[in-house]
Parts: sequence; C-alpha cells; structure tokens
Amino acid sequence: MNEQDTQKMIAEVREWLTKIDTTQNHMLELLKKIESNADDAKDKADRAMERANDAFDLAERAETEFYKHKKQEYNNRRFIIGTVISVAALIISVVPILITFYGN
Repeated sequence: MNEQDTQKMIAEVREWLTKIDTTQNHMLELLKKIESNADDAKDKADRAMERANDAFDLAERAETEFYKHKKQEYNNRRFIIGTVISVAALIISVVPILITFYGN
C-alpha cells in the first residue's frame, strides 16, 4: 500500500466519522425535542387530571345539593298535604257543630 492509498483511506475514515458525529448530534437534538415534548405532555396530563378531579368534586357536590333539594321538596309536599288534611278534618268536624248550632 502506498502513501496515497493510505491518505485516501484516512480521508474516507474521517468522512465517515464526520457523518457519524453529525448524525449523533442530530439524534441528540431530536432526543432533546422528544424529552421537551414529553415534559409538555406530562404537564398537560397533570392539568387534565386536576380538572377532572375538580369536575368530579363539582359533580359530587351537585349530586348532594340535588338530593338535599329533593328531600326538602318532599318535606314541603308532606307539610302541604298534612296542612290540607288538617284543615279538611277541622272543617269536617266543625261544619256539623255549626249546622247544629245555627240550624235551629
């Protein structure tokens, strides 16, 4: 092998090493971008989880308020029905007395 062939082979090896180095640098940049995107995705997922938990808490409070309202509505209806029945019973019991008293 002569000096010229050796220099040519060294030049080819340097060219390959330069290509490998360039490719490696490019891959490192891509990995940094991927890592940054993964961090952003994690942050978004964390915010989404917080919002989902807030929505769940809100739904639970709404359910509690709904059942409180339904119970209050049920109690109000019982009160009105009880009042109507009491007034009706009073009228039914007082009318014969009034008829007897004022009827003569």
